[in-house]
Amino acid sequence: MPRRFPTLNPAHPAFDEARSLITFGYLMCREPETAFDRCASYLSSDKVRHLNQKFPRQNFDSVEEWAVAVVEEIKSGLHPGTPGFAAIDPDRLDPETEALRNDIKKMHSFVTTIHMREFLDDDLEQQERLDARIARLRKELVEIKTTKQMLRRMSEDDKD
Repeated sequence: MPRRFPTLNPAHPAFDEARSLITFGYLMCREPETAFDRCASYLSSDKVRHLNQKFPRQNFDSVEEWAVAVVEEIKSGLHPGTPGFAAIDPDRLDPETEALRNDIKKMHSFVTTIHMREFLDDDLEQQERLDARIARLRKELVEIKTTKQMLRRMSEDDKD
């Protein structure tokens, strides 16, 4: 279940219907397959009932078409001047959302770099251990061959 903020909780006195519609519409644009089931709790029960009655999933050929119809219905109920209205359009993000997205990308890049360095350090250590083992085995092989040659010579000298 998504984390509930008071402004997105229809049962809370601080519930903000416009914000919940914008958030729900944005999530429908981003994750049409799962957003309705996961985030319908952001909307009042009568809004969910209205959307389900007006746009049953089985009436649409694809999830994307259904999501577009739901988002258009949500947008039609909002005034274009509503703060955050642009967030419903997945191609036009407000500057704060875009800045947050860029910060998240930088953080992911940083974390990936750290994990990659740890992975490469571990790989290097393993390679060094394998190289050392190969060197020991070569040394043992040379010693075995040398011993074998000496034993052959000794056995030949004993025959003569």
